Amino acid sequence: MIFLRVTARFFTVLLLVWLFCCCWLFNALPLYAQQPDPDCATLPPSAYTVCDNFTGTIGSNWAGDLANFTLTADQLQTNGPGVTGTELAITHPATGLLGATTWSFWANPKLATSSGNFIDVYLVADTSNLLGTGSGYVVRIGGTPDEISLFRKDAGKFTAIIDGLDGLLASNSDNPVRIKVNRSAAGLWTLERDYGISGNYTTEGSITDLTYTTCSYFGIYVKYSSANNTKYFLDDVFMSALEQDTAPPQLLNAQAQNANLVLANFNEPLEANSAQNLANWNGFASAALLNPDNALQVQLTPATPLTNGNYTLTATNISDLKGNIAAAQSVSFTYFAPLAQSIIITEIMADPDPPVALPNFEYIEIYNTTDADIPLNTLRFADQYPITTGGFLPNVLLLPKQYAIICKTGDAATALAQYGIVAAIPDFPSINNTGESLYLTDLSGNNLIDQANFTDKWYNDTNKDDGGYAIERIKEKVYCESALNWAASLNDAGGTPGAANSVANLNPDETAPSVISINVVGGGNIELVFSETLSNLNVADNANYTLSQDLTVTNVSYNNASNTAILYLNTPPQTGNIYTLTIGYARDCFGNEANNLAVQLAVPQPAAPFDVLISEIYVDLTTPYNVPELDLPASAYLELYNRSTKPINLQGWILRDAIDTTYLPAYLLLPNAYVLVCSASKTGLFTQRGLPVIGLSPAITFNVDGDDILLQDANGQLIHNVSYNKSFYHDAVRQEGGWSLELIDPNNPCAGADNWTASTAVIGGTPGEKNATSGVNPDEKIPVLLRAEAINNKTVQLIFNEPLDRMAAAQPTIYTIDGGIGQPKTVQMPATDAFSVILTLNMPLQTEQNYLVTVFTATDCAGNQAQQQTAKLALTQLAQPGDIVINELLFNPLPYGSDYVELYNTTSNKAIQLADWYIANADVALNPDSLIDVTPLTKLRYTLYPEEYVLLAVNIENIKTKFGLCKPNLGGNFIETALPIFDDAEGVVAITDLFGTVVLDKIHYNDNWQSPLITNPQGVALERIDVFATTQDANNWQSAAAGACNGTPGYANSQQQPNDGNNTPADEPLTISPAAFSPNNDGYNDYAQITLVLDEPGYTGNVYLFDTRGRTVRHLARNEQLSPNNFIKWDGSTDAGTKAPTGIYIVYAEVFKPNGTVRHYKKSVVVADYAK
Repeated sequence: MIFLRVTARFFTVLLLVWLFCCCWLFNALPLYAQQPDPDCATLPPSAYTVCDNFTGTIGSNWAGDLANFTLTADQLQTNGPGVTGTELAITHPATGLLGATTWSFWANPKLATSSGNFIDVYLVADTSNLLGTGSGYVVRIGGTPDEISLFRKDAGKFTAIIDGLDGLLASNSDNPVRIKVNRSAAGLWTLERDYGISGNYTTEGSITDLTYTTCSYFGIYVKYSSANNTKYFLDDVFMSALEQDTAPPQLLNAQAQNANLVLANFNEPLEANSAQNLANWNGFASAALLNPDNALQVQLTPATPLTNGNYTLTATNISDLKGNIAAAQSVSFTYFAPLAQSIIITEIMADPDPPVALPNFEYIEIYNTTDADIPLNTLRFADQYPITTGGFLPNVLLLPKQYAIICKTGDAATALAQYGIVAAIPDFPSINNTGESLYLTDLSGNNLIDQANFTDKWYNDTNKDDGGYAIERIKEKVYCESALNWAASLNDAGGTPGAANSVANLNPDETAPSVISINVVGGGNIELVFSETLSNLNVADNANYTLSQDLTVTNVSYNNASNTAILYLNTPPQTGNIYTLTIGYARDCFGNEANNLAVQLAVPQPAAPFDVLISEIYVDLTTPYNVPELDLPASAYLELYNRSTKPINLQGWILRDAIDTTYLPAYLLLPNAYVLVCSASKTGLFTQRGLPVIGLSPAITFNVDGDDILLQDANGQLIHNVSYNKSFYHDAVRQEGGWSLELIDPNNPCAGADNWTASTAVIGGTPGEKNATSGVNPDEKIPVLLRAEAINNKTVQLIFNEPLDRMAAAQPTIYTIDGGIGQPKTVQMPATDAFSVILTLNMPLQTEQNYLVTVFTATDCAGNQAQQQTAKLALTQLAQPGDIVINELLFNPLPYGSDYVELYNTTSNKAIQLADWYIANADVALNPDSLIDVTPLTKLRYTLYPEEYVLLAVNIENIKTKFGLCKPNLGGNFIETALPIFDDAEGVVAITDLFGTVVLDKIHYNDNWQSPLITNPQGVALERIDVFATTQDANNWQSAAAGACNGTPGYANSQQQPNDGNNTPADEPLTISPAAFSPNNDGYNDYAQITLVLDEPGYTGNVYLFDTRGRTVRHLARNEQLSPNNFIKWDGSTDAGTKAPTGIYIVYAEVFKPNGTVRHYKKSVVVADYAK
């Protein structure tokens, strides 16, 4: 009994444990595991809209491709033709309102899904034709991502609203999945799936979407390739009951598509007869058709075509599919046929990344320019024209003078909504960052409302074209589009979407168009170039153009890109006649108008030299002096003047300076007319003043301090040239900037600086008109032969100081060369150089032979004739180190002065070509032996003959002015050239080849080489004493004499004291010359040269100076290594840096060798106090 009681008790406990576990497990399991699959046989019909377990048969409510489906094991299986691309679809009626609704079903695609193999389960469809352009909600199983996702279908276009996990359907043969979709009454959709039927559901995502709120059909769509026609299985399809429709249809709105079509939109599908009954539209329509693809919409043809304005549409007795009949209801709508420019594009965000402060999305902004309300659903937007697909703007009403933002639906629309009205479209194009064409059209897609053919040049700001900034329209009302009316946003956020632009009316163009060029072109037609782009109004109208002397315009063509119009005439213009063309009306893109523009034209004629002159030069825009009246355009310019009686076309003419070359465009320069030449980017500065101008591209940057300007015709013929520098101003104030240079006398075009001066005009110059300094200034100087240069042994260049008359200079008989050479074979003048004559010889020149060139007559371009002149000539030879030495150096000039370097040819038989050599300096702090700033000695050929001097300077006029007081007629052997910068205290000067491998001479100078007796060495040149002595020896240099103006540029040094080559006799090793000297820097015996001649090298020595009382005055040499021949200079200074008093001094030399040999020498010298 005890055993039985224990056993019974044990089983009772065991049963209780089992019941507890079952209850716990039952409660722990989620709801979807407790519920069986919907058993459609036991559910009442009121519980569902669609329910089918496919038990034994396919429900009778299904329609479509049923013949291509079969039942296998009570599951729906595809069984269509084995043809790739086959699409099968079946639908089930599901009419009602979408409230809180649930869908569930089981599926198994037994294959690898792809873009051609997937299932679409239509939860909601508005049409039974699932293959058409209907709308609704679809669960896609498969596809390329192998996912389960929820799509919304909009008129045939699919958009994923819940994007499921990619790669979920991973099997090639078995992918069982149970899917549930829930929609709340508020429109919150949730997608869940149980892949592999584990009993555990995973949520793919949720989203609120209220796009569609009614349903007509539930459906199944399958697409497969040929091998997969039987591999799709579905089962347990369930859709909960929809709300029953007892309400009559509601007229939501009416949309005018055009003057003959109005769409009436309802909230639910309509019964066709009531919708198409004209009586139900109260006389408004002459035809009514229920949209075959959208039963919620009726297409109405108005009895009378619409005109712009507001309308009221009334519908009566319209019935839905449930028989609910609506009473009379009315809606208002506006018909607006959009016109060009009624809506304009005002802002473009093409490149939002990286963002500045706006959302990182592309958009455009539009603006209603009219006083009417404009429904945006009358417009389309795209980046292609005509617009053939998509681009339909939503039903948004844009009020007068209101902005709207067009962007892509979704995140962009949400982010940009904070800035204003958003008209989002799903097919918003991706805008090219560098530019493309954007179009607004009417609904046809053919009629343009506005367009923007933008490029990244429209930013007009290179700092903002790399992302984050919008391009904004400057002026709303324009007549043609261009980059001039757009600019990068000035707003700190990067743009102003939905609001007035930050660049609105920025720098508005208020200047009317003008004609900047007129020419007679091929066939006797006229080419007009306008200052800016014109609007199309009247520009191509023959009647807009009137010509004098019975010429008639028969046709006009206009090119927007080049602002050029070609006028075709009834008869060609005649040479010699000047015609007047009157342009009745010209309007630019900004509405600025010019009326009755009159311009003159003529048939152009060839130009001769000096027909066209460079008559004004403005290159220095700086204004260091406060002269408020100065008001020249903020651009460098040249002025050209036609002084002839011929009309001249400048097309193809060549303008060049020392470095750059550019070409002039077509421009007819009439007799006695002026035209300005400037950078193409600066022409607006002149046209706004009504000045004639030609824009250069590429432009030339003329040098402020001086330049060589050449003007040639299209054949290369030299017309005029000017080699200007600061001296042309003849005014120390005006040469510093703000004033132009003016040609004084146009009849004296060759006189150089003598015929140029600074403008005296109040504003600083006279661009485009007669010069303020114009006057009579004849050239009365004869041409001077400067030098002759041997280019090779049979070619010689003669160089003159001014341009020659080309005809006179081309005569071989006026030239001869001695030494058996005779007259030249031919004579030529370079096309770009009227200062030179090139002689080709019959006989070759010989090396190391000097010749004399004779020019019997030379005539300049003004007709002045010089009689016989000569110049020496020799073939140049290669220089060796020491052949050319640095002989004089001014490295610390007076304020506003110029450094100079004097060279000397030490040879007796070598003519040396300086154009082959360079001058350089060094950074003494870093490495005094490393040459830098290597600069050509001269850009022109220049022969330095034996035992001759040449001076190199930046400003030779400055040198002539300062040093010419002591030496008249300086400058014949000066070369004005660029020099490296020489330090005032210490530096290096070297004469070298281009690479620094051959150095002819080099000096590392120091300002302590100057005489210590000079209180201020500024402006004092350092002169070489002996050209054959060592360069890098301070004893071989002395301050130039004060009596020589502290320098002797270009001629023998004031302090030179060459060694005559006769060494001191061995019995008198120590000599002093002169025995008495006066250190007063007057250029006469300013120092004593001490010569110490020893019998052999290897000595070390000291040299002392004592006064008559035995006191040390100067220790000249201190333990110096001596050579057999030694030269030591005493300039009269003491060790204290003071001048030694007049009197007798003892020079004491002590020399010794390491072997103990010691020798002593002494000599007296007198410091005197007298002048030369």
